[in-house]
Amino acid sequence: MPCEKQRCWAHLLRAVSELRDDHPNSRSVKLWARKVKVLHAEAKAFESKDVRVRVRARQDFEQRELKLTLRYAEDESAPQRTLGRRMSRHVNELFVFVGFPYVPSGSNISERALRALVVARKMN
Repeated sequence: MPCEKQRCWAHLLRAVSELRDDHPNSRSVKLWARKVKVLHAEAKAFESKDVRVRVRARQDFEQRELKLTLRYAEDESAPQRTLGRRMSRHVNELFVFVGFPYVPSGSNISERALRALVVARKMN
């Protein structure tokens, strides 16, 4: 489809939590995970009727996300490396919901719509 794609934050936040659980003694992972979650919460709370304001806000959230992830994406010893690389690679797909308020930040609606088809396929 010729449109922007929103990456699912529910899946991303689950991966962040799993990383934190896998490294319970890592202060840097805990701090990073908290910052990612705060950034998402701030983006979810953002509202504006002005399209230009939403576009600027989306760009700001993308820049903040890159600042959070790039240093770990390039550090081979960082536990956040793989997830940080994925987040920086798909940064333009993480905050579509800020620019377009009718786009959900997660894929729950679409996953529920497909559930009956998946269950039927598995039964056959």
